[in-house]
Amino acid sequence: MSKIKTKLKNFIQEFVKEKYGIDHEPIISPARDEKFGEYSVTSAFSLAKELRRNPAEIASEIAQAVSSKFPFEVEKVDIVKGFVNIYLSKPFFQNLVKEALSENFGRCNAGNGLKVNLEFVSANPTGPLNVVNARAAAVGDSLRQIMRHCGYDAWSEYYVNDAGGQIRALRESVKWRMGLRPDLPEDGYAGDYLIQYAERLRDMGITEDHEIERHIVDMILNDQMKTLERFRVKFDVITRESFIRKSKYPKILEEKLKAKNLIYERDGAIYFRATSLGDIDEKDRVLVRSNGEPTYFYFDLAYHIYKFDRGFQKVVDFWGPDHHGYVPRMKAGLKALDLDDERFDVKIIQQVNIIKDGKRIRMSKRRGELFTLSELLDEVNVDAARFFFLLRSYSSHLDFDIDLAREISVKNPVYYVQYAHARISSIMKKAQEKGLTADGADLELLVTPEERSIMREMLFFPDVLEDISLKLEPHPITYYLTGLAEKFHNYYQKHTVADPSNPELSAARLTFVQAIANVIKIGLGLIGVSAPEEM
Repeated sequence: MSKIKTKLKNFIQEFVKEKYGIDHEPIISPARDEKFGEYSVTSAFSLAKELRRNPAEIASEIAQAVSSKFPFEVEKVDIVKGFVNIYLSKPFFQNLVKEALSENFGRCNAGNGLKVNLEFVSANPTGPLNVVNARAAAVGDSLRQIMRHCGYDAWSEYYVNDAGGQIRALRESVKWRMGLRPDLPEDGYAGDYLIQYAERLRDMGITEDHEIERHIVDMILNDQMKTLERFRVKFDVITRESFIRKSKYPKILEEKLKAKNLIYERDGAIYFRATSLGDIDEKDRVLVRSNGEPTYFYFDLAYHIYKFDRGFQKVVDFWGPDHHGYVPRMKAGLKALDLDDERFDVKIIQQVNIIKDGKRIRMSKRRGELFTLSELLDEVNVDAARFFFLLRSYSSHLDFDIDLAREISVKNPVYYVQYAHARISSIMKKAQEKGLTADGADLELLVTPEERSIMREMLFFPDVLEDISLKLEPHPITYYLTGLAEKFHNYYQKHTVADPSNPELSAARLTFVQAIANVIKIGLGLIGVSAPEEM
C-alpha cells in the first residue's frame, strides 16, 4: 500500500494497543468522495463494541493522535458519525508528484518475497488458442507483472497435456486428414486447421503412429507459443504431462495416499477416497481405470506435487469455465497431500463472446468452428486486445466488441488512456519548442482543485496494485487508468500547461503532467500495453 497508508495503519494499531490495550487491525480505505478527504478509518465502530463506549469519542481520540503524529503529511482530520476522515497536506502531495516521476512508483513489498506459481492458458495441444485462452493469458501475465511489482516472486507456468486419450484422438484426426484412415474418429477434431499439419507430416514422410503423435503435438505447441509471444506473453516454465508420467511424482503420490489409507481397489480400478475428507468432494474419484490407464486426475495431482517440490509457497491455477466441476476433486486431492486452500487456489476464467458487426460469433473446437487468438490479433492490435480482456472481472462473462476495439476515438477505453500519455508527450515537445522546461519547478504553485484531485488519484495507485496482488483480480487497473486519463483530459481542457508568459507555473505544471504520464506508462506496462508518444 502507499507509504502514508502504511504509516497510518501501523500508527493507529500501536496507538490502540497502547491506549486501550487491544490488538486491533485498522481498516483504512480511500474516502468514497473527495469532500471526505483521502482516507477513511472505521476503527471506532469495532472498538466501541469492545470498550462499550461511544464511537464518536473513540474517533475523536484517534483523530487527535493522528494529527499530532503526522503534522507534515496530514492537513486535518475530521470526524463524521464515527468515521475518521484524513485529509493530506499540500506539502505531502508536492512530494508525491516527485515520487510519481520514478519508474519504481507503486512498488511495494506486500508479497515479502512469497514464491507464487501462476499456471494459466495450459491449452491442450490439439488446436489453435481460442479467445478464452487469450483472456487467461492477459489475466495471468498481467498478474505476474503486478505481483512482481508488489514484492512477490511470481512465476508463470504452462502445462502441456501431451498424453492420453485426447492426443490419441488428435493423432487419428490427423491420420484422416493425411488419408491414412477412411473417416474421422467419433471423438476426433474436425477443424480445417489440421489440414496444414497433415500436409507437413506427409512432406516429412511420417506415417508411424508414435511419430505422428510426437510431431503433431510439437507443431501445435510451437504455434501456440508463437501466438502467445505475439500477444506479448512468454512463460517462465513449460511443463509437459509426458515428463510428469515418467517422473518420480506419480509414485510419490501413490505412497502418500497409501500411507493415509486413501486409496482402494474396486472392479479392477483404483479409487481415491475423496469422501473421507469431509464435504469437499461428493464422491470417490478414479485414479487408475480398470484397463490400467491412469486418469488425468492422477497425473494432475502428481504434477502439483512437482510444483510444490520446486519451492512454491502458493499455487494458483486459472482454468476455463468447462473445468468448474473439476475443482472439488483437486481440492480434496491436495488436502489429502496436506496442501490446503491457503497454498492452492483455483480461479475460473469465464467465457468470452466475440461481437463483430453487432453479431455474436459462435465457436466450437471439435466442430472446427473457431475464432482464434491469432485471428483476433489480425482484427485488433495487441494493446486493444490485452486491455479489453481486463475490462471486466474474469469471473464474469465478457463481450469483446471488435468494432469498438478498432475504433480510434474516446469511446475506445484503451485509446482514451493511451491518448492521455501521447497528449502529454506532445505538450512536453511543444513546451520545449517554446523554451519552457520543468527544471526547478516550484510545486507549491499547483493549487487548483483539479490538480489536487489528480494528485489524490495518483496517491491511490500503489493501493490499487497491492489490492490486485492480494485478490488476484487485475481488472481494477483498467478502471484506475481510465479514471486517471479522464481527470487529465478534463484538466487539460480547463488549464494551460505550457504558458510562455508564466514560466514558473509552466515548470510546475510540466512536472505535474510528466508525473501523470509516468503513472499511466507504468500502469499500462504492467498489463502489457504500450504507452505511445504519438497517436
